Amino acid sequence: MGRTKLILVGGLLMTFAAAERGEAATFTFTPAADAKVVSTYPTTNYASNTRIVVDALPATQSLIRFNVSGISGTVTRARVRLFVSDPSSDAAALYRTSSAWSETSVNWNTKPAPTGSAFGDITTAASGTWIEYSVTSAVTANGSYDFVLSGGSGDGSTYHSREASERPQLVIETTTTTEPPPPPPPLPPPPTGTGMTVNVTLQPRTGISGTQRVNFAVPFAKGQLLDPDNVRVLDGSSELRAARRELATHPDGSIRSVQIQVDVPVSIGKVLTVRANETPTTTALSMVAVSTTLASDSGPNVWARLPAAWLAASGVTGPQVTEASVEGTNLDAFDNVCDYQNHGVTQFISQQSAKDVWLYDRATLMYRGHARRGDQLTLESAYREAAIYRNGLTGTDASTRIGVPSAADDLKYHYTQGLALHYLMTGDDRFRESAEDVGQRIAALWTSPGYAGGSDFWTERHAGFALLGYVWARIVTDDLGAYFDGKSDAAVDAYLSMQQTYPATWTDLGARCFGHTDTSAGEDFAGTWGCSPWMSAILADGLDAYATDRGGTRATNAKSAIVKLGKIIARDGRDSTGKPYYWMGIGSVADDVDPYDEHWGEPAYVVAMAWHHGGRTDASLQSAATSMLAGLKSKASSPHMRSFNWQCRSAVATPYYLK
Repeated sequence: MGRTKLILVGGLLMTFAAAERGEAATFTFTPAADAKVVSTYPTTNYASNTRIVVDALPATQSLIRFNVSGISGTVTRARVRLFVSDPSSDAAALYRTSSAWSETSVNWNTKPAPTGSAFGDITTAASGTWIEYSVTSAVTANGSYDFVLSGGSGDGSTYHSREASERPQLVIETTTTTEPPPPPPPLPPPPTGTGMTVNVTLQPRTGISGTQRVNFAVPFAKGQLLDPDNVRVLDGSSELRAARRELATHPDGSIRSVQIQVDVPVSIGKVLTVRANETPTTTALSMVAVSTTLASDSGPNVWARLPAAWLAASGVTGPQVTEASVEGTNLDAFDNVCDYQNHGVTQFISQQSAKDVWLYDRATLMYRGHARRGDQLTLESAYREAAIYRNGLTGTDASTRIGVPSAADDLKYHYTQGLALHYLMTGDDRFRESAEDVGQRIAALWTSPGYAGGSDFWTERHAGFALLGYVWARIVTDDLGAYFDGKSDAAVDAYLSMQQTYPATWTDLGARCFGHTDTSAGEDFAGTWGCSPWMSAILADGLDAYATDRGGTRATNAKSAIVKLGKIIARDGRDSTGKPYYWMGIGSVADDVDPYDEHWGEPAYVVAMAWHHGGRTDASLQSAATSMLAGLKSKASSPHMRSFNWQCRSAVATPYYLK
């Protein structure tokens, strides 16, 4: 049976009607550029006008450019549609033209000439209606398409431009014939023999002794564990009765994390051994609510700590290597700025009335720090930070409100990753449910992930945290997987379309950031069109997480987008000393210099990721990332908590991509 769905991605509306063996789709694109040119004002540019005009007296033409991306299959129909604001009995003819024009500079003297035959010559154009031209013969694939409206009589016609409400449209219909996908291959059998072993170190709170119910979770890398029941827990040589539960799975169906509970006499430093892929020899315990094992929101009665090497290898917090594995090398730069002692949970609590200290998802930051170090300090900070964030939530689903001061509607303070990580490390279902709630709230705040140009609000960190919100809510949800998949797919489509579209004058297809204006980010930098090298780390983080978790064509395109982003930052995103810009102008647009030394790590992270996803062969990317790491090691600082947050949340994964 067929199905139909609509997806709105910024300025691109996609309609899909699918059958069992084929899929038809309709894509609607709005212009990347348009402008009229007037013969009596041969040197005047009219880029900002809300109308495009065709007339014979005086001779007036209008140019339109559409950037087409994301379509596949065979184009069966393509139409240019224009909304009439001033009627005419002899409207205009539409022609192809060359791309040798810029919206902000074209005039009558510099306009390109029409090429080929007209696609149609409209006679009557009634006000308040749409007219359309068939351009199927010209529009056959992704690419840039330039048209010119010309002709007409003394009774000129006027249409809405891309600055108006009813923008011109290029409507493309496609069809794709697909064979039913083959059934997925069976999962490989679990490893044989004694399996995998990890030691878990216990640390009871002061005053806690005797036999206690100890709750913890063990994360696994993709493909390591297929059956959560094939996990044994030993106290010395004695196997303990244990409760076990699968918390989430990897895309291949293998287990991402297993919650474990045991009853065991506790003491400081006691070590339990967890053995995976072995059949237990004892009967199972019944699972109890995690809340019954807690002393308070500050943590459990008995802490259970896994080694950093296990946590990093599992990938539970994302790509990561341990601090110890890079110590004494040029990859240990983050040791200088990631001071978890001086910027830990105690300091956060003393400052939490100021919203800026909440920036960049403190719970994720601390869990990633714990995967680097495996120490008690980062574990306790991660646990308490996640609880503080969750305790501030009110409402459910899209009506959820966060407790960050004065930030209830500010997307850059909405985080699901820290909540999801806490669930994967503890099995506490309250945090899974909260991750779902915050993810739905993000969707309510970020209704249009695309960028429409000009002052339309858009920043890399808002876009990145929205995508991270969907991806991590999807990882742990028990019933909203399709919902979050749809949200993340639409966001990725919008971001990649934006990267290829703006600014319209930027023709380098291999080195592109996510270009937007400074005013769209609520800023007033020296340059207009540009992007933020340091905020780009959050967007790259989101694209990488999406690619890792989803796979497929979009994942490949997301990695390609990261490579393009890294290339432009490596080439154009640093001053003469190698220091990353705070705001990077695109092309000849001016850059904005960073007056501090707090943003070395994030651009290094993006460029290192680009080197990795580009096949680890581009020496210029490797050199740029290494150079910025050297700057981080010798010059960077984290004088306040928010700079610690943004440098130590994502960028600490840089060594993973360079090692």
